[in-house]
Parts: sequence; C-alpha cells; structure tokens
Amino acid sequence: MPISRFKSYTDLIPSDKRVFHDYTVDVTPEFMADEDNWIPYIPGVDFIPLWFGNRSQPGFSNILRVQPGSQLNPHYHPAGVYGFTIQGSWRYLEHDWVANTGSFLWEPPGEAHTLVVDADAKVPMMTYFVSLGGLVYLESMENPVPVGYDDGFTLLEIALEHYKNTGKDVDKLYALCR
Repeated sequence: MPISRFKSYTDLIPSDKRVFHDYTVDVTPEFMADEDNWIPYIPGVDFIPLWFGNRSQPGFSNILRVQPGSQLNPHYHPAGVYGFTIQGSWRYLEHDWVANTGSFLWEPPGEAHTLVVDADAKVPMMTYFVSLGGLVYLESMENPVPVGYDDGFTLLEIALEHYKNTGKDVDKLYALCR
C-alpha cells in the first residue's frame, strides 16, 4: 500500500477495544477452507489475520495465501520474520532454496526478496508468518527505491475495510490487537 499517512494503534482501535491479555485464535482446516475468512491483499494474495501489533510494536502475524503464478513485489523487513509453510511451496527469486510444506524460515532484518509461487504449483501456498515489524516495498531489485509500506496497522486497516464491506463483525479483528 502506498504511504499516505502513518497510522497508530490509537487511530484504528476504539479505546474500549484495546486489551493486553493473552488470547487464542482457532484456525482449523475448515476455517481456512471458507473463502469468506480470507482478506484480499493484492491480486492472487490473501491473508487470515492472527495478531496485530500494538502501540510499541507494529508487527503482525497471519496466514498468507499466494495462488500459483502470483508473487509479492520486492520488499524487505526492518525487523525479523519467522515463517512456517502449512501447504504448498514457494521461494524467493533471489535465493536457490524452495520452502515446502513443513519448512521453517527465519528472515534477518533488511534482506530484500521477492516471494513467488511458481505457476505450475498444484495448490496455493499457505504460510504462517510472524513479522516483528513492517514491510518496505521496493520499485524493483535493480532500483531499490521504497514505494510502499505495510505493517500491523496498515494490514488492520485493510482487514477492517474488508470486514465492514462484507458485514463481518469488526470486534473479531479488534480482539486480535495486542
């Protein structure tokens, strides 16, 4: 998403919905099979939110789903990222490894990459990610000028808009904010 204005925890979450205790989210195979639970991000890419950061940490956690033949634009993370592949396979164009079902990933801060799911993949990729900060999108790997930014706040904004437009209960999103 292009940078228009930085948002904070208090911009998006009503004061009576700001909580700091522990919680659980049940994301069963049946839940993931229901298309209504996926939030569109960009063409061919959707996510199910699991956690949105708070005032001090704009991180997020989600299950990212990328369709065969789709990719994220080149980007890097200012903070570390953990990932665990639930289904399918994916890779970074800049590396020679492939993450398959059961693969764990650690990304160090600042490493630029382009996530892609090959067009001949049999199923969409689904990966559980924990990002301790945001994503800085780049024009290209050859011209690494920042062109966009997302973090827990911008993803919450995308999710809230989707929930409001589809009549879903936004309180379920507020419950993911810690």
